[in-house]
Amino acid sequence: MRVLRVLIMLGILFCSALEANCASIIPICRNLRKNVKNCLPHNIFFATYSPTNNIMKYKVDRGPIGEIQEANAKNYTDEILGLWETNSGIDFQSVGDGFIPVNVTKSNYRAYLNNRRPLGYSPVIWDENGTLMNDLFGEGARFNVLGFAGSTFFKTRKKLAQGIIESQSVFNGYLFNGDHTGDDSASVINNFKSTILHEFGHMFGLDHSQGGDLETYLNFNPETDNPEILTNIPIMFPVAANPIVALQQDDISAIRLGYPKGDEANLYGTITGVLKQLGSGVKGANVIAYPIDDANPFKNAVACPSDVDGKGLGKFTLPNLVPGNYIIKTEPINENFVGGSSVGIHNPIYPLVLLNGSHGFYMGEGELPLRSSDLNTGIAQAFKINVEAGSTTNINFDLDLATFKIHSKLSNSLIVLKKRKKRVINLVIKNFYPGQLRSLNLSTDYPDLIEFLPARVDFRKKYITIKVRLDSYLDFLSQFPALNNGSIYIPIEIEDLNTGYILDTQELWLF
Repeated sequence: MRVLRVLIMLGILFCSALEANCASIIPICRNLRKNVKNCLPHNIFFATYSPTNNIMKYKVDRGPIGEIQEANAKNYTDEILGLWETNSGIDFQSVGDGFIPVNVTKSNYRAYLNNRRPLGYSPVIWDENGTLMNDLFGEGARFNVLGFAGSTFFKTRKKLAQGIIESQSVFNGYLFNGDHTGDDSASVINNFKSTILHEFGHMFGLDHSQGGDLETYLNFNPETDNPEILTNIPIMFPVAANPIVALQQDDISAIRLGYPKGDEANLYGTITGVLKQLGSGVKGANVIAYPIDDANPFKNAVACPSDVDGKGLGKFTLPNLVPGNYIIKTEPINENFVGGSSVGIHNPIYPLVLLNGSHGFYMGEGELPLRSSDLNTGIAQAFKINVEAGSTTNINFDLDLATFKIHSKLSNSLIVLKKRKKRVINLVIKNFYPGQLRSLNLSTDYPDLIEFLPARVDFRKKYITIKVRLDSYLDFLSQFPALNNGSIYIPIEIEDLNTGYILDTQELWLF
């Protein structure tokens, strides 16, 4: 079996009916004239079929797709929608005989795609040989776009969208033909089923997920590796990867979030929190919950992008977790997951997370994360969170525990000492949480040469200025003879007495 490593194209209009804290549901703007990038945070919601009582009516194209005949394509569609329906509260209803009145082709597709008025059903269209893809996305698109899906019409109130009432999907038959891909018939059918399983998720509002096993995908060699090693990757991964036609726990958590069955409180728990770095919310990192009681924690991992609500606070939600013990990890979202392959609201912010290491396991409140990408290391050392059915655990995941920083250029610029006189310079400190008390203690290993005025300070403002009195050049020279031929670096330490956070990476550069 050959895995088609082809980007899944997401073409979608946006709207919502859920509160803005829902991981794994596509974020949208209720004002349909705006996209989520220029939407006010309070207008960001998540699109579902709630206005139609979670019912999605659909019809399937009347015609073949690639080497798959019409009747088989309809049967596979019903089978795949049944997988989503079994694991959620959504209801799929085939309209009439289940078929669109005509075979949709390049010559007539405009009557069914992005029509000006609702059709009364969501069309599932087979682009038999890829010519429709070329017409939509440009010549050559049929060679690399498996399909796309998204919402098209919404219930509105006062010009604000309230939820999905109709959607669409299109699939590229050129890539479901063994003569073009080199696959046997069984592989063609398998690839077709896994693709429509993914794209149907977009039809009723599911977003992409990076899941919890990105490294296996990135290191996968299609020429030498068995595709079976990719079976831990969720179906809603941005790229066609998992060769089996089955939902992972990450997918089930997402669909139950958007379309609950009503028994979630008896079956699952939730972990929520904020991901912070340098005192600010991290926007667009991947946060993962691994069930460490499982023989294969990758298989049932649940992931969520940080700052899921777009408010800049770094919030995340890991919903519908099977009860048990979990560890939490953060990692960058892959830089290639943008545009039609995006995960969450934000573009990947991998440079920010890489400031202090690309991966980290949560080690408990007020503790620095464990810098490792190895799950076994995390299982052995990371903080364990016990999840119980019906409960929500909230955590603060701080990548560096920073509450303040030196705001002036004091530690980056050369300070010239006066030969026989003391010198006073200013040290400006920024409070990451204005209004919250910072009690700071400043020190060096040379208190007889460097004096902080004051050495202990309490403040709530955004900035505070502290005087630093330096002894004369001659006084320093008595303890640092090497200063006569150059400069010296003297470490300073600032401790936040409220939180225990210590800044000990700054130095005074003296000459």
